[in-house]
Amino acid sequence: MLRRYAPVYSLLLILTLVAAPCFAWKFVSMADSRGGNDGVNAEVFGRVIELVNAEKPDLVIFQGDAVSGSKDTKELSSQMDNWLRFMKRLNCRWYYVPGNHEIRSAESENVLREKLDQPLNGPPEHKELVFSFDHKNAHFVGLNSNHYKDAHRVQLDWLENDLKSTSKPHIFVMAHEPTYPAGPHAKSSLDAYPNERDAFWNLLEKYGVRIYFCGHEHLYKRSRHGNVFQVINGSCGAPLYTSGVGIIPVYHYVVVSINGPRVKCEAKDLNGKVIDSWEYSVAWPARK
Repeated sequence: MLRRYAPVYSLLLILTLVAAPCFAWKFVSMADSRGGNDGVNAEVFGRVIELVNAEKPDLVIFQGDAVSGSKDTKELSSQMDNWLRFMKRLNCRWYYVPGNHEIRSAESENVLREKLDQPLNGPPEHKELVFSFDHKNAHFVGLNSNHYKDAHRVQLDWLENDLKSTSKPHIFVMAHEPTYPAGPHAKSSLDAYPNERDAFWNLLEKYGVRIYFCGHEHLYKRSRHGNVFQVINGSCGAPLYTSGVGIIPVYHYVVVSINGPRVKCEAKDLNGKVIDSWEYSVAWPARK
């Protein structure tokens, strides 16, 4: 009897082994490492890099203000080189979207492109600074909220076309600026244009995005608007903000663990202590 079903059991075992790597994995999100004489808060950011490596994530996403920035492109280039020295310590692939401190002009965007190695599937005018990619059972989208000609907006048309083309069950979107600021950047974030802000959030809702990661405000704050979480993970080095409603003003990073349809998120401080955590599940195995 067992011999009769042996081929079926073997096939199920093979399928399980092939699919297993897709079921349990993690990534880390962080933003705003700027500070210091060389553009980066070396002490804090160096510690965060150590902690992130200890998590053994598949990848890291970073939402801008990597460095203090400068109108002088040579100085910006030098600061980015310093930041990259830290990022190269990571034991995994990483993806970056720009912040307002990096982008001051078309020339500064070109400096970033010279330093980066990112997907090329975004709009031509946002080459390497707007993109999407898949990893296992997740789809990631990076947007530019700080284009030198069009700050406080994101690329809505491109975003919708991208989101409608994916069937991955887990979708995460990131940009530098928050949609719903919690600290001193009210009216100088994506909320500067309420109609476009609302259109952006409606797209996230429509296509099943569950988390929007951002920085800009140097604090930690998780909030939920409809079915989408906004996570401001705004300092792995930048000077902390202490004013705001419901904020946690500590240096931090966010670990996202995915196991099949389940997602567990943990924000951690420089001691690796969990300062916030939450969980949710998505439809499985794929969106329609």
